Amino acid sequence: MEEPVTRTTPLALDGLTIIDLSHFEAGPVATQALAFLGADVIKIERPGGPPDRLIPSFPTVNMNKRSMTLNLKSPDGLAVMMELLRRADILVDNFGPGVMERLGLHYDAVSQVNPRLICLQIQGFGSDSPYANYRSYDPIAQAMGGAMSITGRPDGPPMRSGVNIGDSSSGLYATIGVLAAVLQREHTGRGQRIEVALQDAVIALSRTAFVHQMLEGEATPRVGNEGFPSLSSAPSNAYHCAPFGPNDWCYIHVHPRSEDEWLRLLAAIGRADLADDPRLGSSRLRFENVEFVDALLSEWTGQHTKNEVMTLLGEQQIGVGPVLSTDELTRDAYLLERGAMAAIDVPDRGRTVIPGWPVHMSASPVEFTAPHSAGADTTDVLRDLLGYDDDRIAGLRASGAV
Repeated sequence: MEEPVTRTTPLALDGLTIIDLSHFEAGPVATQALAFLGADVIKIERPGGPPDRLIPSFPTVNMNKRSMTLNLKSPDGLAVMMELLRRADILVDNFGPGVMERLGLHYDAVSQVNPRLICLQIQGFGSDSPYANYRSYDPIAQAMGGAMSITGRPDGPPMRSGVNIGDSSSGLYATIGVLAAVLQREHTGRGQRIEVALQDAVIALSRTAFVHQMLEGEATPRVGNEGFPSLSSAPSNAYHCAPFGPNDWCYIHVHPRSEDEWLRLLAAIGRADLADDPRLGSSRLRFENVEFVDALLSEWTGQHTKNEVMTLLGEQQIGVGPVLSTDELTRDAYLLERGAMAAIDVPDRGRTVIPGWPVHMSASPVEFTAPHSAGADTTDVLRDLLGYDDDRIAGLRASGAV
């Protein structure tokens, strides 16, 4: 029998110390994931707080971390950083090219201080890319990673995704790399440098988009919701539902290799009479007659709410899902209880519901905490991790180092 998990149970990454120099989104996604898994993530912020504190998304990627202020341009502050790195397991940054070198915190330098240190760098492009010195953001990664070229209507312009797939995926791929490096260090005794580029991460996310090119020998086009002829599936679209508000839609997808699912769909919408219709006898034929299929489904969904559609089709094992708005997700009691959404008390904002953590480990439960105010944990880190006394801490504050 499994022993009960209590709040005193060590979490999966208990004992790992991470120095977090990252900002905005890509790096913080990685360090927050590691924090959710139990690592002690110490977010280093310059005295007064960094610019990303002003960005509304700050609480969504900085939960479960401690905050320490440190002036890395001060000799005393840099000396403190080096002492932290001697005791740390992982250093994370997503500064632009050359910043860590100018600070003297590049891998070659810090690995001399601590050979076991794992250094993670997340950048827009690879360090050996012809664009290595170019500035990049999430939409740039979507454009240069292939995702934008296949998103949107065939007769429309390329479209960016509504979610930051470049930032988030690079942060999560980086997390995988860090965990692998920690395991590898158990065998080698040494750390290593990990590099993740936003462009590379989006390319990796887009891997199935290359199947059309593999099969057809041409660039994968934009096709909206309908899918590619080489991977045809119909129905596969969002259908408007009563009462026809902006998010009163339900996505219905029948697997192209499941004729049984198609027949169950016909029965569920009361059109079993079409089971032998020659226009609909295969996924390829349904795709060729997609306008007829879509009209058929739209007529039926328009008589029901999206939640009714979900129930009526879902109970028949048909691929279906209502289009849920951010507001609907924040008010979903089940998602809050599960931890997919998290309710936290954000300073100056009050009770806030934001995305939680999708990984559920029976022996490593997650409790969500709001981002600490800038520098809230500086004294604790200096005292507990480095052993500084009150006089030394006061001296560092007086000099502006922390």
